[in-house]
Amino acid sequence: MISHDDECDLCNYVNDIPDDDILNRTITIDEILNVIKLLPNGKSGGSDGMLYEMLNHGSDLLIEYLHALFNNILDRGHFPDM
Repeated sequence: MISHDDECDLCNYVNDIPDDDILNRTITIDEILNVIKLLPNGKSGGSDGMLYEMLNHGSDLLIEYLHALFNNILDRGHFPDM
């Protein structure tokens, strides 16, 4: 169970996934879209320069690429360098 705040929607969403299933399945497009909707706006970008607003507003164009990327990372166990 993860939590940094009892009212964190993202923590609650992740915690609702059954434990026996969370590490042994592919990530769905709906899961990615649900998490993107929970990302807060108005935050500064990280070292990659990506803003949450970019994901929120570009999700229609990016979703297939994000889906392939995240599942490829899970399948191969290799995280791309920045």
